[in-house]
Amino acid sequence: MSVFKRIRALLQDREGSTTVEFALWLPIFFMIFGVATDAALLMHKQTQLIDMARTASLGIATEAEAEAFVRSQFAPDSAGAAAVSINGGYVNASVSLPFSEVVIFSFFLTGDNSLSASITMVDEAAASASS
Repeated sequence: MSVFKRIRALLQDREGSTTVEFALWLPIFFMIFGVATDAALLMHKQTQLIDMARTASLGIATEAEAEAFVRSQFAPDSAGAAAVSINGGYVNASVSLPFSEVVIFSFFLTGDNSLSASITMVDEAAASASS
């Protein structure tokens, strides 16, 4: 068999092409899975932060007490932050957490950004005391 016939036969042979294509596409599928997982984790943590801010603004006695409550909801080594202020019968609560503490796969893409939630509610403790 001549060299040209061997090369032509090799180029026309399709055995194993599926394996090669799978090996080429697999990293892309893993990346899509990782980004989807991180997006779900971020949405879940955003909901938790909103709930923390809402709970902190309900029936609080002082701003420091509310901030201590929110910080107690974070992991002990967390860099999460909380700020609560009471102004004119309204409670403003803000909670934030770095992306790097939430995501699993795309932590290298998040940089120094943070996930935050803010809520403004009527000060129920002051409203019930005045009525």
